[in-house]
Amino acid sequence: MYPDYNNGQQAFNYQSSLNQPVNYNNGFVPYQDPVKLEKKKIRSYGNRLGGAMLLTLVGVNIIGVIFIMAATIIGKQALVDSPIFDLVFQFIFSILMFVPAFAIVAKLSKFRIGDLFVHKSIPASHTFWFVCMGLMVSMGANVVVNWWYNILDGLGCNLDFGELELPDSVGGIIFWVFTISVLPAIVEEFGMRVVTLGMLRQFGDPFAIVASALIFGIIHGNAIQIPFAFALGLILAYITVVTGSVIPAIIIHFINNFYSCIAQIATELCSKEIQFIVNYVPFILFVILGLIGCVFLSRKTVYFKKRLYRPESLISQRRSFVTFFFTSPCIIIFWAYHILQAGLLLLPQMAEFL
Repeated sequence: MYPDYNNGQQAFNYQSSLNQPVNYNNGFVPYQDPVKLEKKKIRSYGNRLGGAMLLTLVGVNIIGVIFIMAATIIGKQALVDSPIFDLVFQFIFSILMFVPAFAIVAKLSKFRIGDLFVHKSIPASHTFWFVCMGLMVSMGANVVVNWWYNILDGLGCNLDFGELELPDSVGGIIFWVFTISVLPAIVEEFGMRVVTLGMLRQFGDPFAIVASALIFGIIHGNAIQIPFAFALGLILAYITVVTGSVIPAIIIHFINNFYSCIAQIATELCSKEIQFIVNYVPFILFVILGLIGCVFLSRKTVYFKKRLYRPESLISQRRSFVTFFFTSPCIIIFWAYHILQAGLLLLPQMAEFL
């Protein structure tokens, strides 16, 4: 059974048998430092997660190159240049990046997906208010990101990060909305809030929440989305932990992305008045409902009086974080690649400005 982290009692106990000699082939294994053993385990999780994401990234890009070469050879270059190609590629990338890779990581780490998939039943009204609270945080993160965007824009940075172009046909727009809002809410929550958060919680909830949110931010790969996705990842992970259910996170993720889709459609196809309504009315509504939700949920001690799980360990949550991100080679390559990529995307116009 998956441990009930929130009751503060049950936990993975890594030290109970680590300081005792183990009978092996009629001999004994020497005493091993429990701190080193736990650091080794944290490092192995970092290598598995980082390695899986890097291999998937390479694999998907190889598939893309092969497809482009094949289309060029048979004279279908126009297909490659069409918005539908980018859309289909993003669809395939999203599935391959978050489903098989993280399922394999869970298998290698000897976790069953069913045990990681937190799906405790909570009242529908509580789900609603948690969703409102999450969307309020999302709106706040949007304000900060817009401020950050204006700073980068003022520095002359390149802020064209290759957003998916809106198709011309109705069917294309429906597929575009599905690819941007519905699919990520399912596959990204599976990878981040089910597998990554679920696996890392054995080392402590605070560490797992921050680490999974940081991976979620970095994986978006550009200077605008990284801080926003990190902030959103924090609230999604926290809500998943305190509710014991990933359903609110999936709903928040979907509504957040769907809101972005509607805003982009309004910007490209509608009048200034409609754009204003689409941009600001939901924003104000989410903030008001989020504040009401915070008041309502604060009275439900079943959630916020729970103590975040912290293992009985010689390693602090801060040291676990450092071990995971700065001593695991695969996770180092993963974040270094994405941070470097995010920086390089800013350079062309910024270099001219300087």
